[in-house]
Amino acid sequence: MHTIGVDPAYQGRGIGRRLLRELLDFARGGVVYLEVRTDNDAALALYRSVGFQRVGLRRRYYRVSGADAYTMRRDSGDPS
Repeated sequence: MHTIGVDPAYQGRGIGRRLLRELLDFARGGVVYLEVRTDNDAALALYRSVGFQRVGLRRRYYRVSGADAYTMRRDSGDPS
């Protein structure tokens, strides 16, 4: 999976959390990694709320903007 997102008109209704939980259910039995912009507070809060932990920093990860990204990890067996 490369990107998930929710139309701004529908944000704040738990849709992103449901999508993420479905993906995590699909990945049961493995470890899941992701990258997220360091300034994306809403996404960071969502990922932390389902058990992701920050494990690294990638400088200038996003080529167009030059923004940094955190690498986050979650064991798929963790409760969400």
